[in-house]
Amino acid sequence: MFEILRMNTVFENIQTRTIQGCLILLGALLPWHGTLTVFLPDFFRFWKEIILIILFFLFIIKEGRDWKNKQLQKLTTPQMWALGFLLWTAILVVINSDISTALVAARYLTTGFITFFLLSRLLQKEKFPKKQSWQFFALNFIVSVVLSILFGTWAKYGGGFEVLQNFYSQTISSWVPGQTVPLYHEAGSFIRMQGGSSGPIEFAHLLFAALCFLPFVKLKNQYKYILALILFLGIWQSFSRAVLAISILTTLIFSLQKHTSKLKKGIPIGIIVIVGIGGVFSVNNNLYTNFIQRAGTSEHFTRPIEAFKLGLQSPIIGKLGNVGPAARAKNLRENNNDQAFIAENVFADYWVQLGLMGLIITIGFFLSLLQNVSKNGKIYIVAIIILANAATLFDMTPLSLIFFASFAWHSAIKRTFQT
Repeated sequence: MFEILRMNTVFENIQTRTIQGCLILLGALLPWHGTLTVFLPDFFRFWKEIILIILFFLFIIKEGRDWKNKQLQKLTTPQMWALGFLLWTAILVVINSDISTALVAARYLTTGFITFFLLSRLLQKEKFPKKQSWQFFALNFIVSVVLSILFGTWAKYGGGFEVLQNFYSQTISSWVPGQTVPLYHEAGSFIRMQGGSSGPIEFAHLLFAALCFLPFVKLKNQYKYILALILFLGIWQSFSRAVLAISILTTLIFSLQKHTSKLKKGIPIGIIVIVGIGGVFSVNNNLYTNFIQRAGTSEHFTRPIEAFKLGLQSPIIGKLGNVGPAARAKNLRENNNDQAFIAENVFADYWVQLGLMGLIITIGFFLSLLQNVSKNGKIYIVAIIILANAATLFDMTPLSLIFFASFAWHSAIKRTFQT
């Protein structure tokens, strides 16, 4: 009897260590997904999916054991909405006339919700100290992001472009199958930094996530200031206006709360000064016009309207796979042209592809999530929602993984997550 109990304890410890190992890998490798895709064999572009499969099997084992022992825990409200999203998307795939394209679209749309559901259920069952584990995960991710910034700095200013050019020119993107990963992106005369990511948009949003993780890690204030400075400089180099604006606003809100010390309230002042200096530098180097009036700016406003009109053509079941990366991949395969409509807004994208039901489920998920997190968690999630609707960003799987994984952490440790 004691031997059986001992074996069960050992097995549970192995499961816990495996979950923690998967989370460490996620935090360490997500900022480097682009370079992994470039430098490693094609098989490694699916490393994220392998981690999710491992977590899925652990989820099945734990759910089965709890069901057998009649200790099965109820689904939380956000988990029910996430499961509803997955079921509705599966139904739309089955009834779609082009199942292969629908599956590609479903992969991008569901990655975040799969991550949230699996991780939140596993965290709900695990006994390890969640607050400390979250802080370790967040710090691990922040360090990896900073290293990605250093890599991008070397590429842009240290001659790295010449070294890397042959590698990148041969690599097929994992976001749009068939499309090559660009070595760099230009906005006018300015080269947008992408670090270890697949592009500057993904890079900027990963940096934003790291910036929002800073209040939740145990570091001395001076180290947080230095890291915040590095992250802001990286965001500036990405040339993402939406991320820069939301980052400043979020930093102000986090720092100016009543319980925050006067020392911490000085952070946003320093950040604004730094950004202001960067703005003056941009004006003097003829970059200001490029930054404010870049090509394609109007599409951030017109495309969501077009998406709304497009969704009216099939408001019940949507047009799964007719827009976004799945449509790009299909068009590239059939017409040798990777152009396809992008909604430029997450909710508009769900409306077009998943219909009214998909949009309602998505809104229900986020509203329930906001009710299940701490005050600081609410600030973070609202910032993500605002930022995600500046462009269709959850299609990029590294972003889905980091954002929805952090949603799961916030939901799992609401009462211990005060900073």
